[in-house]
Amino acid sequence: MKKLLLSSVVLLSTVFITACSQKQETSSVKPNQKSETAVKQKNTTASSKNTSSDSNTQTITAGSGADGKSIYPAAAYKNLPLDLSDKGYIIKSITKGTGSLTGKPIIEIELTFTNKSKMNQSPYMAFVIDFDVQQTDGQTTQSLLGANGEMGNFGNQDLVKMGDTQVNPGATVDAIIGFQLDDDAKDVGFVLRSSQFNGNPQGFAWHNQ
Repeated sequence: MKKLLLSSVVLLSTVFITACSQKQETSSVKPNQKSETAVKQKNTTASSKNTSSDSNTQTITAGSGADGKSIYPAAAYKNLPLDLSDKGYIIKSITKGTGSLTGKPIIEIELTFTNKSKMNQSPYMAFVIDFDVQQTDGQTTQSLLGANGEMGNFGNQDLVKMGDTQVNPGATVDAIIGFQLDDDAKDVGFVLRSSQFNGNPQGFAWHNQ
């Protein structure tokens, strides 16, 4: 009788220990599963954000365009106005003219600028921080110099002056900024500086007609 009772106690103890062990294993798995799920969801969200943030820019590696003449990919040539409001700009128009001081060819960019930084910035300075404005022949590339001081002969001088005016954080203004062309005939690329070092430069291009 004692042997039977002892065997029953041992059997019950074994079942109890096994059940506890299984419960602990189940509990230890759940946090890891939740953590992995959270990481996957976070990565998916981040990836989705990265895709949508540059929706109006395009890979802009210099080469032969679809028409055999343009130096940038055909998809990089965007219709204006171009909405880049996620970066603080709406590009309204790009026109070519002649500098009032040097007589050299320049481009005039009329835009709406929203200062998304935490400090005062002029539309011109913000733009050159964000974009490398350039011309290339496919072999060498020349970054273009600013030409705000060359636009004394342009029509709307209030917008020209606003291009060099310090804009408060969060404020939105209309302005004109300018760049001196290195070559009067080559197209112009606007390459996001943040994408220049990852092997997949993003931006847009303007056809110099």
